[in-house]
Amino acid sequence: MTTRLMIYSGPVEPDAVTTRTGGLPLLPAEVEWPRCTCCGGTMQFLARIEQDGTVVDEAGAPTGDRRVAQVFMCDNDPGGCSTWEPLSGANAVVVLPPGPAPARPAPEEGRALLPVVGGVRFEESDAQPDPEDEFSDPYDTARMEWLGHPEKRVRDILGQLGGTASWVQWEQSLFCPECREPLRFLAQLEEGHDFRTRANYGGGSAYVYLCPTHDLGAFFWQQ
Repeated sequence: MTTRLMIYSGPVEPDAVTTRTGGLPLLPAEVEWPRCTCCGGTMQFLARIEQDGTVVDEAGAPTGDRRVAQVFMCDNDPGGCSTWEPLSGANAVVVLPPGPAPARPAPEEGRALLPVVGGVRFEESDAQPDPEDEFSDPYDTARMEWLGHPEKRVRDILGQLGGTASWVQWEQSLFCPECREPLRFLAQLEEGHDFRTRANYGGGSAYVYLCPTHDLGAFFWQQ
């Protein structure tokens, strides 16, 4: 299976119609900026994830999905709201059709934005894990291959798009609240290329899932 690494590619415009971390979400007028149901505060916009129909599922088959996922998480009371739990109300995935939408200005209250906007480029790896190592997986194997060059930094790896999740703790099975069908893994996100401006995943990794049928998603992290 090919692993598609997400690599930091430098700053981009805050309203860029591309996969990126930070900046402003692109939201139609009828879509509200998500609020945390735990504390009532404004969620922080984390990432925009674009698909082009070629993203593969966990079996390695292209999904054909072109929808856009925009990821939010509460950062108003770190550790107080259950941001690590999927569908907890302290995080949200807004799923939209492909294409541009108006950039939504950030609400004045709460921690609504990341400090920087990071562009993303993709690098594909066919590196395969050692079949005799039960803790080895495609994502970690691809990361180690990419880091085989001394000029490359581990923090420049922003995650992976599609493929198979690399679990920090344990595998979680998620189901759509609408149809009860399994959600499909979309992306794994790392905290960011700069310690001072990173997202807060407790030092771990975050995971984004989508329903193949409904415009619903889930987000959570493990440390």
